[in-house]
Amino acid sequence: MADAGAGAVERILFLPGVSGDGRFWQPVAERLPASDKVLVDYPGLGVVPASAAIRGYEDLFELVLAYVDRPTAIVAQSMGGVLALRATLARRHHVCRS
Repeated sequence: MADAGAGAVERILFLPGVSGDGRFWQPVAERLPASDKVLVDYPGLGVVPASAAIRGYEDLFELVLAYVDRPTAIVAQSMGGVLALRATLARRHHVCRS
């Protein structure tokens, strides 16, 4: 877990596993207090159509990293956990919890 200081979490980022379907986290997100919640979908996996911008794992990482631009808590499962770890290392000043 990273520590972005005493600041409050401004965004909760939910990362699914290889299914690529952010709706996996919907039941959890609904039970949390109102805030900026982002349920990430991975283009080309699950129900999300492929995107020419996503050609591989590095592109998925850049997609995730774009959401980590403020104090963020990351909730992840399976492959999303690997992306969360990389995002935490890359933006440790923004990731409050992962």
